[in-house]
Amino acid sequence: EFGFDSGDTITSFYDPMIAKVIVWDETRSRAIEKMIHVLKDAVVFGVHTNIPYLIEILSHEEFVNATMTTRFIENNFSEGLKSRHNEDDRRKISREIYKDMLVQKSGMDTIANAPTVSSPWLSPWRNV
Repeated sequence: EFGFDSGDTITSFYDPMIAKVIVWDETRSRAIEKMIHVLKDAVVFGVHTNIPYLIEILSHEEFVNATMTTRFIENNFSEGLKSRHNEDDRRKISREIYKDMLVQKSGMDTIANAPTVSSPWLSPWRNV
């Protein structure tokens, strides 16, 4: 693997694969807190993410205490994500921000007049 530095250009051939978040701190618990904070503040348009799932994993007692085994996911998350309400809230907020940006970019005075866009990658917000 290789990395990218601030200011590097990531072409359209690679940007879907660039999704690593790395944090560091003096202790495991502080690094975990930092990662949870970063993930909670993340906003991703155009795709569904596993951010809520990652936050649940990072918050789990076995992970926090570093007592998990190779069966950690199987034993604790075999049914997947326990709660999706945070992701639903994030989607609602993101949708409202997106609509506001459409209105501002187009000069429209009401959201009812905003165009329906099937892809966020084709919409005016990309040029904001």
